[in-house]
Amino acid sequence: MIIYGPLRALLLTLSLLSAKILAQVIQETECTDTRGFTLCQKLPSSSNSSEYQHSVGLRSNSLSVSWSTEYNWSAGSDATPKSYASVESKNVAGVQLKLRPILTTAWLWKYVSRSSSDKSVIKLEILVGNSMARGTGNAGKVINVQVWLSGKAGGVQPPGTKINDANCVCGYDWSVYRHINGLVQTITFMEISGEEIPSFDADLGELTDYLIEVLNVPETFYIQSIRAGTEAYSGAASLLTSIYTLWAEYPDVS
Repeated sequence: MIIYGPLRALLLTLSLLSAKILAQVIQETECTDTRGFTLCQKLPSSSNSSEYQHSVGLRSNSLSVSWSTEYNWSAGSDATPKSYASVESKNVAGVQLKLRPILTTAWLWKYVSRSSSDKSVIKLEILVGNSMARGTGNAGKVINVQVWLSGKAGGVQPPGTKINDANCVCGYDWSVYRHINGLVQTITFMEISGEEIPSFDADLGELTDYLIEVLNVPETFYIQSIRAGTEAYSGAASLLTSIYTLWAEYPDVS
């Protein structure tokens, strides 16, 4: 039995409270291991001493992690993010879509503080391709699937053009956008009314099923990585993830 909703959130929170306290701080473009997850941030080389981002791994066990990130960036291009802080699960890379995995996911996040000039995207990012290694694949065979949880409040529009509406996928209705940049195709899901989703609790397998059944992504493709994080374009904010969890199960196909 798979538990969703408040009961599962409570069980995961109790589990995380007993997890290892980390207090691991990263301030540059670097990564740190947080047991079942990897916390990373990617930053520009800025000459402005007032600009910064730092991220902290707070608690972690093999199933769940909590972290925070804080940044301050001057105005820039809406097309180019200044930074990206994220956690990546270690237990889903290399899973083939034809296995129809159940990707149980819960993410509870909030802004602790946020400037009026902040432009950012809080998102889940699923990289799929025709090879197992992240970022590799034949020309046109890598797809960056993004689920935007910050909605229109982030102040950034999805790249590309709208191609579809996806109804009742992972418990929400979405506007679906497609953008092709070089060899990589980006497919973005934004909640259809543009609302924030600060408490996301779903099976991401519904999303990968949609890719196969509606967008004709080959089921021979692999999940190369799944990350959850915030992409900052300008302004200042402090973001807290009190719990994030992701694990994979496989239905009985016999």
